[in-house]
Amino acid sequence: MPQRAKVLIVDDERSIRELLEIFLKKEGFEVASVSGASDALERCKVSEFDLVVSDIKMPDMTGIDLLRHLRTANFAGQFILLTAFASAETAIQALKMGAFDYILKTENFIEELRIVVQAALESRRLREE
Repeated sequence: MPQRAKVLIVDDERSIRELLEIFLKKEGFEVASVSGASDALERCKVSEFDLVVSDIKMPDMTGIDLLRHLRTANFAGQFILLTAFASAETAIQALKMGAFDYILKTENFIEELRIVVQAALESRRLREE
């Protein structure tokens, strides 16, 4: 039986974290969540994740900074950024740094997230083969 993918959710908004946790667990993933980028960096030191789903705007550091730190630390998983405040500049920066995708927190972003998460994990699986 294939191992369940491990996903780390990083968002300072508790309601979003809980929504994503419930959704991703229902999708069959092993899920952990933290409220900030500093906590995410600590978690990634002790546990390996296949995917990080992170908000961009957080008090301690941005999701883009988190991505930069993880890539420097040779994080091999996929990275998806979420934001309520889109800007083309931020999206381009995120993708150039190796984010798999960038999703707007719209009314029904969960459906888009389902598709993007599957694509990101499939891409990682193919890259590792």
